[in-house]
Amino acid sequence: MTVMKKFFDFLAEGKIMGFKCKKCGVYIFPPYPICQKCSSRELDWTEFSGEGKLIIFASSAIPTPMEFQDYAPYAYGLVKFKEGPTFMTMITGIDVSNPTKIREALDRLPMDVKAEIKKFAGLDILTFKVK
Repeated sequence: MTVMKKFFDFLAEGKIMGFKCKKCGVYIFPPYPICQKCSSRELDWTEFSGEGKLIIFASSAIPTPMEFQDYAPYAYGLVKFKEGPTFMTMITGIDVSNPTKIREALDRLPMDVKAEIKKFAGLDILTFKVK
């Protein structure tokens, strides 16, 4: 079974899983079969807390792909997990309906976020919600 297939199977079970390197102890997310720090392949699946900080976000004025048009407008941003890795994904709990609301939210960065696994266009997607 491929790493990404297993990752999405875990999401379907409600688990946020990545790797922890047995050699250097670094956390890896999204899961990748080689440690980016020490190049070891000795990795253990580990469940992530789902807690983190939203570092930066944006919203797109570009039309979204057809599958995601029902969810627009939405924010997407870079989240730093409590465990260390960063991940870019959809962010909820931020009003991106006008420039003033976006500016107000940007002024509050970094913001605490909590992971949510949601179904979008038939896929289990890891998103984060501002606390």
